[in-house]
Amino acid sequence: MNRILTTICSLLLAFSAVGQIKVQNAIFGDAFEAAMAQGAFKPGSDWMPYPAYSDRQAWESIGGEYRETVMELAEKAMKYEWKPILASTYLEYEKTGNRALMKDNYDSRKHIAALAAAELLEGKGRFISHMVDGLWMLSQQYSWSHAQHTRYQSSKRTLPMDGERPITLHSSNLGSTMAYVLYFFKEEFDKMDPSIALSIKEALKKNVLDPYLDPRMKQWWQGDVEGVASLNNWSPYCTSNVVTVFLLCEDDPKRLEKALRQSVRTMDLYMNNIPSDGACDEGPSYWDMSTGKVYDYAKVMYDASRGRMDVLKSDLMCRMGEFKSKTYFGDGYVMNFADGKCRDIGDLTMMFRYAKDTGSKELADFAIAQLAVQSNKTFKAPVGLTYMFRVLETLRYAPALHKAQQDALAEYGGDFRKMKKGLLSGIGSVWYDQTECAILRKGKWTLAAKAGNNGERHNHNDVGCGILYVNSRPVIVDPGVGTYVKDTFGPNRYTIWNNSSQWHSVPVINGQAQVKGKEHAAAGASCDIERAVFSADISGAYPEDASCLMWNRTWTLSDGELVLTDRYELSRRTAPDVENIIVRGDVVLPGNVTQGGYKVRKGEIVITAYSYTGKSSETLIMTYPEGMTPSLTERDLTDDIRMERAWGKTLTRITFTSKAKAPLKGQYEFRIKPFEN
Repeated sequence: MNRILTTICSLLLAFSAVGQIKVQNAIFGDAFEAAMAQGAFKPGSDWMPYPAYSDRQAWESIGGEYRETVMELAEKAMKYEWKPILASTYLEYEKTGNRALMKDNYDSRKHIAALAAAELLEGKGRFISHMVDGLWMLSQQYSWSHAQHTRYQSSKRTLPMDGERPITLHSSNLGSTMAYVLYFFKEEFDKMDPSIALSIKEALKKNVLDPYLDPRMKQWWQGDVEGVASLNNWSPYCTSNVVTVFLLCEDDPKRLEKALRQSVRTMDLYMNNIPSDGACDEGPSYWDMSTGKVYDYAKVMYDASRGRMDVLKSDLMCRMGEFKSKTYFGDGYVMNFADGKCRDIGDLTMMFRYAKDTGSKELADFAIAQLAVQSNKTFKAPVGLTYMFRVLETLRYAPALHKAQQDALAEYGGDFRKMKKGLLSGIGSVWYDQTECAILRKGKWTLAAKAGNNGERHNHNDVGCGILYVNSRPVIVDPGVGTYVKDTFGPNRYTIWNNSSQWHSVPVINGQAQVKGKEHAAAGASCDIERAVFSADISGAYPEDASCLMWNRTWTLSDGELVLTDRYELSRRTAPDVENIIVRGDVVLPGNVTQGGYKVRKGEIVITAYSYTGKSSETLIMTYPEGMTPSLTERDLTDDIRMERAWGKTLTRITFTSKAKAPLKGQYEFRIKPFEN
């Protein structure tokens, strides 16, 4: 009955939200109005923080060690053959859902960014001609949207429609890139032929400027769209790109103001979804294009207002930034609940800028530590080409980053190993009380556990799931995200194995797996940081047929042991209890012999977890409840390159099955500790 009432209340709230979502906290809107009162945001690009292309002396002093990386990327781009996207490509995607078909669309944008950045740094004109070929092709391209995103047009078909230009992730990003290129090189283009700049500006008008202001083309990610109750990473991603195009290309002050007002409302609507604890429920892998794009937007608006619109120093922005450092597990691994990748450090130079502008020492230290290469005692100088804005910012902030790196190295006496260890030592345990996610650290042991609900963005039906790393070796894992396919964001999402409850470390109750929906949630989630204990009743994540009155799950971590305790109560029993534990590594069941010659006894399992390279390992022993029978299921990952790169060729599910007539009320306890033969 309680679940029925909860569902009815949720539906009533959803219906009341249709039409216009209420802005709960106008973080950006209030700052924008204050800036406008001071005369900020006028048409024209004289606010740009970067020197003009013609200022060769200024550009010669920019970039530092990043110059070499940019030039290498540009040399590769010079060999790239520009390829338009054909109608057959869109139609093929509709049949197969293969996103690789859009690779040329993505590559074109990257190569434009590389050529533009290199030409700014070098200034000899040798990259311009090839860049113009790419710009001309893109300007004439019928649509800038990827095939997987054209479904937002009214036909719901893949082939782009005449008269409709939905603004998508790729089209907004390409628009931003081309707007920057037009700003820097318009005079050079005009020397070749004025039609070049005119075609770029017309393409920007057709694909970004006009669709954004056209009320008939309301983009779902802007908010206030019927049926859209909340927003996701598309909102800051697209909005940060779109405002850049307007700030650089829109000459009409009324249109500019309208666009900016529209943008701040979208950003505040998006921030409605961000809890005050600063966590990103889409997972750390989406941090770069969610929280990172919130930062990009805030930074562009700060620069364009000449510092009059400033939200960067807020406590919330700092907490949002530190979610990235807090979710790091070591050896390149990160927490990967939801559609997360287990190895995804992200844009480190952007993290440093974020840290510097928000005042987060922890995030700055994290970025510096990850850029340090202990083996050859140098610092990496990566330049990500996904966003033109970030390429420019990487070059602009290079001197500040270089100084911070040298200061950190000096603090540790020039010892790279000590520096990396010291800079990461400040990352402690954390309880995200609103997101209901805990990261607990004890010595070499790190545990992540979540409660939450199964309506979270990029959800995997995984309420109560846990992840365990020992000495940076993955032991209990979340499979995370595989290669996106046609069904990933469709009605068949949960038929994909890595999105399903059965391939996460959560129980199957009375034969029932967890089900999707915000109403299917944990209750009473709590965490004691000092004792390293996380607990929640996860029964609400299961359907009524599970007949589960209570399933209280507790993860307890110490320096040298993990204890998982499930206390349960059922109203009836229709099937045995099943406990699933997903592991990466070698698993030896009772009665079998380990490689070291140890015969595993009844009631215990031996697990050997390996480093990413496989060159080192941790061997652990798991004890399980009497009366449960363990079995193994190996999942072949070789059919998904993304999964294989993350975990290797297989993952293993350890399934513990109770007796058919197990009690309706009881407790299961599992312990993991170091193996001692």
